[in-house]
Amino acid sequence: MEEMTERDLTLLAFTELFWAEMHEVLTKPGDPFVIDYSETEKILGMSATPVDEVLREVI
Repeated sequence: MEEMTERDLTLLAFTELFWAEMHEVLTKPGDPFVIDYSETEKILGMSATPVDEVLREVI
């Protein structure tokens, strides 16, 4: 996996409506999109499944 650039998302937005929406959600001028789930972990007492584990199950 590799990080998609803003340019990548912009170009994909021309091909499919999904990517246009994704671009709008993920990009905010000047700020990276950051997800902080620490409060959710604290409240629910669980954490996200590691990416390697998810990929092993999917592949």
